[in-house]
Amino acid sequence: MTPEELAEGWRVEGHVRIGTQCTRTTLDTIAVIANGCRRRRTWTGRIVAWLPTTVAYPFTDDSGTVAPLFKLRFEDGPIKGEHSIFC
Repeated sequence: MTPEELAEGWRVEGHVRIGTQCTRTTLDTIAVIANGCRRRRTWTGRIVAWLPTTVAYPFTDDSGTVAPLFKLRFEDGPIKGEHSIFC
């Protein structure tokens, strides 16, 4: 975590989901463009941090409900790196 992320309130401990393996399925756009097939690919990552609802500017979902936000780290593929998602 960067010092900026820690200052925003991101935490690397204190939630049961830290370290949990997650998968994300995406449409393989290369296969769609090349041959018209709709092939899906699955990427595996782990939850490495979370942003609690008690921070100054918490995440809110589409309905306006305040909810924790999780940061996943993917090790390979086009989504390699860290991504913030709502679970």
